Amino acid sequence: MGNAELNQPLSDDETEKLALAAVEAIKRLIAERHTLRGELVVKERELKRLNERFILVRDSYRKLANELVAQLQLFERLEKEEARMSSGAELHWLRNEPRD
Repeated sequence: MGNAELNQPLSDDETEKLALAAVEAIKRLIAERHTLRGELVVKERELKRLNERFILVRDSYRKLANELVAQLQLFERLEKEEARMSSGAELHWLRNEPRD
């Protein structure tokens, strides 16, 4: 449309067509908004579920790490005790051996 056509008043038929087109556009926007809100609700649920799973996995790894540290500490204590007992046994053996 040129500038001259924009300044001319619209016929009743043209006005009605524009109004109906506007109504349809508004209906489409409302439907799209409704669809997007539904998708958002689904995504929020999925995010919450994933967050809960992440927390469970994180807690499981923490427990596993704590168990590993405890096992390593136990192993270290046993190793030190074994070394202490072995050196004591060696000294006992040396003391009981007859000297020449």
